Amino acid sequence: MWKSGVSGEMIARSFMFSYLPHADYPLNLIHVAVAIETKFDIEVIMEECDCVPREITAQLACSDWVAYILINKFHHLNKKRFGICHEFGHLLLEHKHGNLYPGSSEPDEEKDEANNFAAALLMPSNLVYSLARRYSDNFTYLIQKMTQYFKVSTEAAARRLVDTDYMPGLIALVDPYLGRLNWEYHSPSLMLDRESFREFLVQYFAQPKKREENLEIMGYPFKIEAKRIWGNKYLLACVPYTMSIKCLKESASGYSGK
Repeated sequence: MWKSGVSGEMIARSFMFSYLPHADYPLNLIHVAVAIETKFDIEVIMEECDCVPREITAQLACSDWVAYILINKFHHLNKKRFGICHEFGHLLLEHKHGNLYPGSSEPDEEKDEANNFAAALLMPSNLVYSLARRYSDNFTYLIQKMTQYFKVSTEAAARRLVDTDYMPGLIALVDPYLGRLNWEYHSPSLMLDRESFREFLVQYFAQPKKREENLEIMGYPFKIEAKRIWGNKYLLACVPYTMSIKCLKESASGYSGK
């Protein structure tokens, strides 16, 4: 049994080291399910259906002998993969709740732990670091490579990248025509608040002729990358000029895979 208080990240690493030390990526989730069956001596069944609530990607139901994961058939494959690994996280973290039935909700702590587990399982730190070193000059392209290499959503890849803090920065999905911020994540090392970022977005998209120039968020000079990814939505990446690429090497010490 895992020690209480151990993070989802650490449990994912320990599980992979013990049961799937030579796994290839993108991760084969059937292999993960078999490893869980071996660990807990249960059967893991994964099935797509149209009975899962629209806003939910996967649901977990357990008995003494079976772990049953229902998957929303209408969601994108990459989103399904993260949802399944989220439910794997509930199993391996031995959570008592989880998303068990329509209308139910997970305790925030369990949800965060399961999300951290899923991110670490699908996108190991050493492989994220390797890709970050290779594509350090282009944040938006790096995110695209992560989605392809790990078969995860754009949002999952962006959040994982900034959470590692290998390359300090801020990534967001925005719709400038509707003035909508779909999501935004920034590195722990950057002291930014959501309201300040919204002000920055107004400044950025209101001055299209100045998009190639230095802009500031709360006094930080930022390099800006914007890439239209679908419809009117843009993937926006902001990297502080004051943070040299040396930050990548220093912050990722110990994860080079050497």
